[in-house]
Amino acid sequence: MLAGSTAPLGHSIAERMSLPSIGVHLQPLAPTGEFAPPMLRTGSWGAVGNRIAGHAVNLAVERVFAATVPEVRGTTGTASRQGPPHAVVGAGPGGP
Repeated sequence: MLAGSTAPLGHSIAERMSLPSIGVHLQPLAPTGEFAPPMLRTGSWGAVGNRIAGHAVNLAVERVFAATVPEVRGTTGTASRQGPPHAVVGAGPGGP
């Protein structure tokens, strides 16, 4: 189980070690209309604004790891896997 800012790197390392991995985050990461992303520490911007802000935060987080995750994947020999760095990675081809 991976949490925090290094979870995207942990997924790559777990895949190389043939271990299942899953993100266990301290706050919701999926965009929702119910509330703004907790990382922004703001009140609600309405359903549409909350969803847009949620997608923007997720994109920003992925950009933080855009260079590092491929480097780790190359180092660990898992560079061929496709998908976002926060995807669930299983121990085999079928997933967990």
